[in-house]
Amino acid sequence: MSKIANKIDSLINTYLETSALRPELLFRHFLPAGYRETTLDSVIQDLFDTVIYAKLHLGMIITLYDDFADHPKYRNTQLLKYLYQLNVGVDSPVPTSLTGDEFKKYALACSLFSSLEQVLEGFPNCRILLPALRFDIEQFYACNRHSELMGILPSIRNLTESRTFGPHNMGIVAAGTIDLMASSRFDLEELGLCREAFILGQRLGRTSNLIFTLQRELSEGDSTNEILISMQTRKSDEVKYQSQLMHEFANHLEEIRAQEISSFSPSSYARGFEKLHELHASFLGKI
Repeated sequence: MSKIANKIDSLINTYLETSALRPELLFRHFLPAGYRETTLDSVIQDLFDTVIYAKLHLGMIITLYDDFADHPKYRNTQLLKYLYQLNVGVDSPVPTSLTGDEFKKYALACSLFSSLEQVLEGFPNCRILLPALRFDIEQFYACNRHSELMGILPSIRNLTESRTFGPHNMGIVAAGTIDLMASSRFDLEELGLCREAFILGQRLGRTSNLIFTLQRELSEGDSTNEILISMQTRKSDEVKYQSQLMHEFANHLEEIRAQEISSFSPSSYARGFEKLHELHASFLGKI
């Protein structure tokens, strides 16, 4: 087993020892495979596995925070208040009000951010893109807060806000920023164009997630899925709305392919989301 593989194994074991709300399969197979499919072709080859390791930290942070926001059984707004104060390279005083299991979860998040920062420091474009990554993580926090709010005040749910905030739960823009940190041909002048492609990719990833996790979320009592919100607030048909989502999916793929970007291959990036969709389908009912 390679050095990075050992680190990934250790990271997963540490996470599961503290938070076992999600299946091990998610961390050992789905997330690494999904990140591999959607990693930019411009990432320096010698850093590729390290990039996957870095993005696994990101996926764990999102997973950890997500359950405290939208899972009726594990919702914990008090803990999230402290978790939202964390970010890459941002220290926060240890909250004295947290004890027991809550403190362990907080300490896990702190450890994930600290370890992620150490990994990113080895990437050539880290320093210049770190402010963007912090912003991307804050965007996920806004999404998570919206999920909290929908749990506290269900009548606030509406399709427009769900489509606006929901995709940030994927963290795909943040993942793309990490890729650029480790890329060999990144042109800073193209950063805006790159992020436009990442935002489209984030919507693609969200679409796959919406379709293939709907039944699990229904069984958990999670009412934040966009498909369900459409069904309940606009009386739409599930199958019809999913068909609309897939039509949008195809259009976004073409939008990415049409981008004129030299920092990475847009067509390769688009193909990665087709593979991610297939990956989601293969894990239906498992994650």
